[in-house]
Amino acid sequence: MDIVLRDNSAIQATSVGRISVRMHAEGKSLPTVLQDVLHMPELHGNLLLVSHFAKRGSEMQFVREGCSILNQHKRVACKGDLRRSLYVMRITTLPISESAHIVVLDSFPTKGEDPPEAALIADNSGSKASVDIWHRCLGHLNTDDVICMAQKGMTCGMEISGGYTPSSQICEPCVKGKQMRAEIQKETDTQADLILGRVFSDICTLFSTPSRQGFIYFITWIDDKSCKVFVDAMKEKSEVAQHLHAFVVRVKLETGHKLKVLHSDGGGEYTAGGLQSFLKVLRPIEP
Repeated sequence: MDIVLRDNSAIQATSVGRISVRMHAEGKSLPTVLQDVLHMPELHGNLLLVSHFAKRGSEMQFVREGCSILNQHKRVACKGDLRRSLYVMRITTLPISESAHIVVLDSFPTKGEDPPEAALIADNSGSKASVDIWHRCLGHLNTDDVICMAQKGMTCGMEISGGYTPSSQICEPCVKGKQMRAEIQKETDTQADLILGRVFSDICTLFSTPSRQGFIYFITWIDDKSCKVFVDAMKEKSEVAQHLHAFVVRVKLETGHKLKVLHSDGGGEYTAGGLQSFLKVLRPIEP
């Protein structure tokens, strides 16, 4: 790319990039990133184009022999003075070792798109917040790591207020994010209205070593209304049918009620052909 100067001579721009600088105004030094900077080795000075600043959302103010650059927050980011026919801005270029910075993008690029160019003048005045707020802003990062980042200066513009001790309040998103499953409710609002209206049954392994009587499994029956528990030991899972028959007869004699709903985990022991036929006989007939 050739750039034409005032004397109609042309010099070549060899590359385009970005540079880190410091803009000085009102006793403050603001780290800034200038985008789309042309590198012209033959040029003996650094020139700033007003129209380029305007396209980036910055404003330029010219008052008599002074010039100011305003950032997106309408704050003075840099000042300059008129010398002959040019305004000389108070800007110093940072060496590579000091040019690390954080740029906030207006929008996050979608997959396959190039990231949008950052603003011409980034507001790096810094932010101050408590440890808990920084914890949430940084994606619920461990609070010890948040404090370490601030103390060691691992990022720019980060300041912790109110001390380095996090609050004792539990962070619910962190707890839910580490859970392997949803919370199991201890109570239910759908309890049966009558005894034997609903009975929960399950088969459990007693021990890896059989008992003295040779029992390995046990089956439980829990009445939803009274919460009474019945337990029968078994040597084989195939004994479920005979224990179910005995349980149904026993509780009917003891309570005078008939089993209405048997709730299980759907295991194969409960879905065998003989049990299905027996449960169909128990099913109450709707009037």
